[in-house]
Amino acid sequence: MRLNDDQRGKLINREQLTEAFDVRKRRENEFAVRNHLKSFLEFIPDACVILDNLPRSQLKNNEKLAKYLNDEAVNGLFLLTLKLLDLLDYMPIQGTPRRQCVTKIGETEGDVIARYANENDLKRNWLVHNQVVSLSEFYQTDFNLLTKCEGLKAVKKHDELRTELEDPKTIKAIKDAGMTPEMYIKFMLSRKEKI
Repeated sequence: MRLNDDQRGKLINREQLTEAFDVRKRRENEFAVRNHLKSFLEFIPDACVILDNLPRSQLKNNEKLAKYLNDEAVNGLFLLTLKLLDLLDYMPIQGTPRRQCVTKIGETEGDVIARYANENDLKRNWLVHNQVVSLSEFYQTDFNLLTKCEGLKAVKKHDELRTELEDPKTIKAIKDAGMTPEMYIKFMLSRKEKI
């Protein structure tokens, strides 16, 4: 089901395959890649049946599945969903109740979709709305709390740095590195370290 390195490389560098021989290779590769995508999309309903019917313990405690059932998979599926919504021109409904419109700016300059919303647009918006509601009910977080936690982490890190900068050896090492204590603090606070 996965693309091999050759397929992935040809796909990523497809614009560079311009010679007649390369164009044929590109066409063959893109045919194979589209078939991979088709197989993956056809499997989605079966994946849901598997997740609905196999005991959770079999799924969560399986060593072979553990490599794939993780946060990266969830993030990948969210990203895939966003890419599919864009590809299929899902657009938000705007305007007034009497004049509902949809608009979308495309990939190329001047490529804009702007028209009155139709029944399909309304169905799609309800689908997206219902999924967003389901997600928020399934996993609802108080983002104000998260923001406060991030603030507390920053304060803690700042206090740790202040203590660190009280050591004369640290100050000398910072100066020897050509930095000021302020530059060092900014650098350390900008790093994405776990506290």
